[in-house]
Amino acid sequence: MNLKIHLKPFIYLNIAFFVVVIVETVAHEFGHYLVAEMLGYHARLHFGSTTWSRGVLDTEVVKWNHFLITLGGPQLTVTAGTAGLFFLVLYGKAFPKKMPSFKQWVLIFTSLFWLRQGSNLMVMILLFIKTGNFKFKSDEIKLTQYLNFPPFTLTFVSSFISLVVFVYVVRTYVPKFLQLTFVAASLIGGISGYVLWLHGFGKYILP
Repeated sequence: MNLKIHLKPFIYLNIAFFVVVIVETVAHEFGHYLVAEMLGYHARLHFGSTTWSRGVLDTEVVKWNHFLITLGGPQLTVTAGTAGLFFLVLYGKAFPKKMPSFKQWVLIFTSLFWLRQGSNLMVMILLFIKTGNFKFKSDEIKLTQYLNFPPFTLTFVSSFISLVVFVYVVRTYVPKFLQLTFVAASLIGGISGYVLWLHGFGKYILP
């Protein structure tokens, strides 16, 4: 890995990660929204969450429906990331000597939808450090509880997969001279996109 950050690509990649985090967040919530609507609920998409009317149904039916709606967000995220990775492997050019094409960049960033899984674990750890307890209720934690799996099973497994995908994509499809720049931009652009969308202007666009 070239231990040098290239300023111009760094700026562009920061912007790209900033935008992708917002797109991925909205797409994730749309996954919840879509399943809720398909199940007959009246759903509403917000900047960082999805709400839906509970209705009056049998308890087991309600529990199953809520499981499916909760699954809808991660399922869309993982499916999009996996599809991006599949087409990247199919059409991508490993270790390009020059900048990847626009199509290849799209596939790279789509495959990195998987990073949401790892970001959940990071947020959970940071909140634990701050508060001393695990109050963060991600979809994966809720799904683990629905399925009666050992605590944090889905969080750890999906986070590990996201790390493997990230390392593979960076080392295989990002030019060597740009890898450190890409990783640095993923941290700064990703975190700023997360914070500014969820704690800044997102509520004004999708209240």
